[in-house]
Amino acid sequence: MAAGKPKRWSSRRKRRDDQLAAGAVGGIAVLGVLTSSWAVIWPYLVGTLVIGAVSGGGWWLWKTDRLISSGDRTWRHEDAVNTGHRTLIEVDAMDGPAFEEFVAGLCRRTDAPTCAGSVARTTMARTSADGCPTGGPW
Repeated sequence: MAAGKPKRWSSRRKRRDDQLAAGAVGGIAVLGVLTSSWAVIWPYLVGTLVIGAVSGGGWWLWKTDRLISSGDRTWRHEDAVNTGHRTLIEVDAMDGPAFEEFVAGLCRRTDAPTCAGSVARTTMARTSADGCPTGGPW
């Protein structure tokens, strides 16, 4: 770079510097208006700040409640699955005796009068479609 040439500024940087200068001038003008008419403006300014603080606090409480309740929902679902409630995918994946044991457990838990023991362990004489007797559960 030659020693005598001035440094070139990009148009983006010029625009940013112009915007910064305009913002500073506007801020000084607003500050001047506020200080000259403070007796009239301060109640509105305080009211706006109070409304903003109440709105921000309400929003924060709402977001916190949503976060906590979603965590509680997740915990309740995991706890229900862990204490014997099964998801539909787990029930679909069970084989016959395990499913019957699961149903018998549900019956025992709800005190159903017709289910005294495990359905999987009861042996019943059943007849197949062609009339031949088969022993045992399904």
